[in-house]
Amino acid sequence: MKILKFITIFCSFLYSCQFFEKKENTNENTTNASPVNNEIARLSERLIDSPKNAYIYFQRGKLYWQNYENERALNDFYKMVSFDSTKPIYYETLAEFFVQNANVERGIDALDYAIKLDPENARYHVMQGKYSLILKRYQDAINHLNNGLKRDVFYPEAYFYKGLVYKESNQMDKAISNLTTATEQDPTWDAPFEILGDIYADKKDNLCLKYYDNAVKANSKNTSAVLQKAYFLRSIGKLKEAETIYENLVLQSPQNADAIYNLGVIAYDQKQYDKALKKLKICIQVDPKHALAYYMIGKTQLALGNKPFAKNAFENARNFDTTMIEATKELEKF
Repeated sequence: MKILKFITIFCSFLYSCQFFEKKENTNENTTNASPVNNEIARLSERLIDSPKNAYIYFQRGKLYWQNYENERALNDFYKMVSFDSTKPIYYETLAEFFVQNANVERGIDALDYAIKLDPENARYHVMQGKYSLILKRYQDAINHLNNGLKRDVFYPEAYFYKGLVYKESNQMDKAISNLTTATEQDPTWDAPFEILGDIYADKKDNLCLKYYDNAVKANSKNTSAVLQKAYFLRSIGKLKEAETIYENLVLQSPQNADAIYNLGVIAYDQKQYDKALKKLKICIQVDPKHALAYYMIGKTQLALGNKPFAKNAFENARNFDTTMIEATKELEKF
């Protein structure tokens, strides 16, 4: 089951510099007349007259970051804290920049500066707890989150991340307690409801259905909770109910490969092999690298007696997911 889905998705971090290492800012490109580039050009002109204005570097650095010019953003953020080391928001921004660029350690270091400058800011402690969770430093995470709750006992994210820590630590009673408190503090937030749904689904407890429904009530665009609900219904044999959910998802979003895939699986489970094959082929048209769809195509082709097609499908499944043991085992039978 997912945990870090609700934590920032990271891209590869390209910098080998030390913390706050200076980078040279090279040729500004203002030929692109987009609003962001125009604003960057305007701020660059202001820096000619105010070359030590930390706030201008702060503004321009965020625009570079928004524009995916990360090296220039980092250079501006370095200058920002060099010229003014008294603003916690500067270190908070730098922390978020590092974390989003897959350097959580450096993000923690930057956020430490923000906390020193503003120790009563509950959000900073909660952010530090979240970052510690990413690194699986569970006790550090709990300590930081508790520090946040000392500053604000009603902080929903603190309870949410404590719940995730306890879930990953397999302390399910504490996980449920904290996640439930998160839903009480913010009933409009879908993430705690969905994680509670996952916990009860793992326990084969129908209570998960209520939590998945609550997640969707909180956020009507949460298709993940809908998929999880349908998967649970399929796992307990309620195929028609699950099929109806998947069909509705496909009507709402014809490119939902996971919903199409599951319709194929349900057809396979009901021995409707031609229907299964049709759905699974649509799935790989939508997502040509959907390894599970290729695997199920292989199983369906075997059921239809088409061994050469089955072998080809299993090979595709393994090519797109080299860790898929099931596909390897099927190929060993040929």
